[in-house]
Amino acid sequence: MNRSHTKWPIISLLSGALLLGTQPLLGMLCNSGSENNVPNIRYVDNEDYTITDKQTGLMWKQCAEGYSTTTDPCDTAANLTENPVAYNWLEAHRRAQDVNAPEASENFNYPDSTALGSEYGYNAGYTDWRVPNRQELVSLRSSRCNFPSINSTLFPSTGNAKYWTSTPYSISYGQAHIVDFKLGETRVEAKSNLNRVRLVRDNN
Repeated sequence: MNRSHTKWPIISLLSGALLLGTQPLLGMLCNSGSENNVPNIRYVDNEDYTITDKQTGLMWKQCAEGYSTTTDPCDTAANLTENPVAYNWLEAHRRAQDVNAPEASENFNYPDSTALGSEYGYNAGYTDWRVPNRQELVSLRSSRCNFPSINSTLFPSTGNAKYWTSTPYSISYGQAHIVDFKLGETRVEAKSNLNRVRLVRDNN
């Protein structure tokens, strides 16, 4: 038997699998038999564009900062000049301050996106929003799905993007921890980098 001929089908199959695994354009990929991400039953949709995690007790903004709703939740990216969708680490914290300011909107009349796309943003009537720490943001990560690694039903438009945490890197002042929801990875980046922000609050 010519053994060289028996290797080609295996190599082709492996190559195809590897290529498939690197294609974010295919959309969310989940383990066989898995439901869409972290189960919906874990969360409460408060119907005001906030989501409560019953496991951690935290309340999250449904949309990342800079995103609003036109037809479906979080389907519209705001004007990049007036309301960017990516921030450096210090800007992320300033964004939380803006959302908590009196000028921010307490009301959001679906599907009008004016409030969420405003300069100060939407706060659902709460004034204690903040950038989540590393442990809190990691709690949203799905271990079963990638592209993105999150419950994309309740947190739409998360994308294969990196999100800031409030946790600085202990051995380098100029760096902080991020969560990359493409594969659910955590790492550190320079605080000057531009990443997305999803705000959280303690739901006491």
